[in-house]
Amino acid sequence: MSGSNLFEHNITAAKKKVRDEAGAGCTCPVCGQYVKLYKRKMNSQMAHFLCRLYTVTRQTDGEWFHVRDFLDAGHKASSDGTYLRYWHFIEPRDKADAPESDDEKKKQRSMGYWKITDLGKTFAEGRSRAKAHVIILAGKCEGFSEEMIDIREALGAKFDYAELMGRDNEPVVALQGDER
Repeated sequence: MSGSNLFEHNITAAKKKVRDEAGAGCTCPVCGQYVKLYKRKMNSQMAHFLCRLYTVTRQTDGEWFHVRDFLDAGHKASSDGTYLRYWHFIEPRDKADAPESDDEKKKQRSMGYWKITDLGKTFAEGRSRAKAHVIILAGKCEGFSEEMIDIREALGAKFDYAELMGRDNEPVVALQGDER
């Protein structure tokens, strides 16, 4: 086997090993990094994050918000809410979208800024359902579970949907095809 073919063979074998063992967790034979496949459920903290971002967007007609702008002091800034990017419900601000500034440090301040997408708005409004779990490997989405969830199910009993959305006595709207 030539050097090039041996290298390709070793990389292919390493990829197979990682794919086969990532569910339980393994060490990558190429880089030595620990690799694990994670299944993350859309939980109440994620749903709360989305509802708060939706509300602040609607109230101010703004686009980009830092987590401190819409999360209460009691919620950690490193919220699980940022996982919603895998569902395409939110997107992070890119450095290119940061406001113009002569101060290089201010230009770099894009971390922590999020925007709700149209898909996120539809889900937050209770007009759609989403896959209940995301499968993540090395920070990348590998897929989703088959189970579906809506915003109220994701919030659970921990949060009041109408209160979060700034609505009183809101009737529950049945989703198309929903048996409720």
